[in-house]
Amino acid sequence: MLALRYAGYWRAIGGLLVTVTLVSSMLPVTDGPSHWMLSNDKVLHAAVFFLLTTWFCGQFERREYWAVCAGL
Repeated sequence: MLALRYAGYWRAIGGLLVTVTLVSSMLPVTDGPSHWMLSNDKVLHAAVFFLLTTWFCGQFERREYWAVCAGL
C-alpha cells in the first residue's frame, strides 16, 4: 500500500463504496429512468467496477494491481 496522507480515510471511503456497490447490486430493479445507460445492466456494472478499480489502484503500488483486480 502506498504511504498516503489520510490513508485511513481513503480505506474507509473505499469500504463504503464497495458496500454501496454490493447493496445496490443486490436490490431488485424498479421502474426508474429510461436512460439507456441506467437501463443497461452490463454497461452500468462495467462503469461502476471500472471506477472502483481506478479508486483502489490509486492506493496501491503497481505491482499489487493484480490483487486489486482479483479482489473486485
